[in-house]
Amino acid sequence: MFDSSDSGPRNAPEPTPRESRNWSIVITSGCRECGFEAGSIAPDEAARRLRTAMLGWETVLAGPTARQRPAPQTWSPTEYACHVRDLCRLLPARLAVMVSFEDPQFENWDQDEAVVRHAYWAVRAAEAAADLRRWAAAAASTLEAVIADQMPRTGRRSDGTRMTIGELCATFVHEVEHHLQDAGGPRPGHSHIA
Repeated sequence: MFDSSDSGPRNAPEPTPRESRNWSIVITSGCRECGFEAGSIAPDEAARRLRTAMLGWETVLAGPTARQRPAPQTWSPTEYACHVRDLCRLLPARLAVMVSFEDPQFENWDQDEAVVRHAYWAVRAAEAAADLRRWAAAAASTLEAVIADQMPRTGRRSDGTRMTIGELCATFVHEVEHHLQDAGGPRPGHSHIA
């Protein structure tokens, strides 16, 4: 295993392969890897599932291998948590523009660039847990403020993919839950609103 103890590795580890999958496909096809079901999710349900997943994230990040990579090009649980933290930072802004403007286009977010800029590999597990806890709480509060009538509102990713608020919530929840499994956490329940 690649060991990145709490003293921190001296050099950046091997980069992981660039992400090439379009995760929004889970809206129509679900995810065979983790069992996530296709469909949209109401914002209040997304908030509930985020809060439930946070219990798993807390456990994973408190473990003795939270900063160990299982393979040189596979993220450690802490690196996955940093990615999910950044998704929690991004979600409120995207929801805000969707409820304020007609079919806005989101600015591109390069997750591979974020890994390097924020040096995910150098973050201590306790710091990642605290950051994720704070940003997940903010994301959950934002989700809970969305009203049912706003669910059909749309926004477009930088690649042109259009999605409703319910579909954005589904892609977000999928990433939170899928990466929790990637990090060695429990598989969450998958009942949700279609």
